[in-house]
Amino acid sequence: MLDQRGELREARRHGDGLKGFKRILDFGCGCGRGLRYLLPYARTCAIHGCDLRAESIEWCVENLPWVKVELTHEAPPLPYAPAFFDLIFSISVFSHLSEGSAREWIEELRRVSAPGALVIVTTHGRHALQQLLNGKKKCEDFGVSQAELEAAEQTLSEQGFVFLSQTLAGLNPSLYGMAFITREYVTREWNAAFEILEYKEARVHDWQDVLVMRPRKQGARSATAP
Repeated sequence: MLDQRGELREARRHGDGLKGFKRILDFGCGCGRGLRYLLPYARTCAIHGCDLRAESIEWCVENLPWVKVELTHEAPPLPYAPAFFDLIFSISVFSHLSEGSAREWIEELRRVSAPGALVIVTTHGRHALQQLLNGKKKCEDFGVSQAELEAAEQTLSEQGFVFLSQTLAGLNPSLYGMAFITREYVTREWNAAFEILEYKEARVHDWQDVLVMRPRKQGARSATAP
């Protein structure tokens, strides 16, 4: 998603580049792995980040003083006013949320998105699951078993969303684990909140899918999916 200049490729294709945005949010910023590339834009954009890990927020405060960071919680709301951001990106967050949690956060990101904003998120899709099943990624590294993955393949085919609980330090295993989501599910279930502008499979390191979205007005819903 981020190139060597810290530019979001998706933002360039659907807008005027990062300099065209007034307020940018990294949702689930961790210890600033994406934020650190945005320093060149700090003079023209207000750069924000949020995360539920206190140690990550502390690191950002100490090392990225040009970013305004906030500690958040396991569930909405975020500490921002409605329609506050015109660009939100979220790397490797929705790839780990339970279905209910993902649904809540999708609605919350719509709430804090300005009209016409871009929202860019990554997910695990069919490709990521196949990478694990085929042994191109070691399932043991992700804390899931081969049997779980084989069962997940069937569930994903039938339902479009499957969540595998993981033991992650300090995180609620009923909310955070490994989630796999199909394009069909996204265009069906997230359609009321967002218009899907672009969906690229395995765009991030031949692993995670990338979605580019715009918020819909409350109550709006498209009759057709992309």
